[in-house]
Amino acid sequence: VNDAPVNTLPATYSATKDTAQVLAGISIADADTATPASVTIGVDHGVITLSDIVAGGINAGMIAGNGTGSITITGATLTQINNTLADAAGLTYTPTAAYTGTATLTLTTDDGALTDADTATITVATITAVAVPITRTFNRRRIRRRWAAIKIVAHIAINPKIIEV
Repeated sequence: VNDAPVNTLPATYSATKDTAQVLAGISIADADTATPASVTIGVDHGVITLSDIVAGGINAGMIAGNGTGSITITGATLTQINNTLADAAGLTYTPTAAYTGTATLTLTTDDGALTDADTATITVATITAVAVPITRTFNRRRIRRRWAAIKIVAHIAINPKIIEV
């Protein structure tokens, strides 16, 4: 009996407009194979990047389409794939410039006979500006001195005369 691969990933992610977001919590299992035929990770409304420098992870030769909307991994063991996905910077999603809304991440694992395909929603939000009230107390004497200095400078600029001190 051939068991299908099993993808595990969160149902939702949150991202910020124009900001790269690490996609954590993804793993792949297959009870009867250590090396799947292929793993494809795709996203709309942006690009995904898979790290190829994780110790015990996948290398650049195992990744096709890195930095695009669809990555395919071949020739890697489940351990290598999971080590990369578990890394703090293993899989990164960068939304299309200025995009806000919902994007879909698709993870498809094929073991050569059976396939598991799952999706997650990525909500890309804009940064909301927050008004911060500024409170400042003023020293009247300091204000008077500064105002007097401004008046003197303005007077000299308007009436340029040689001033002897």
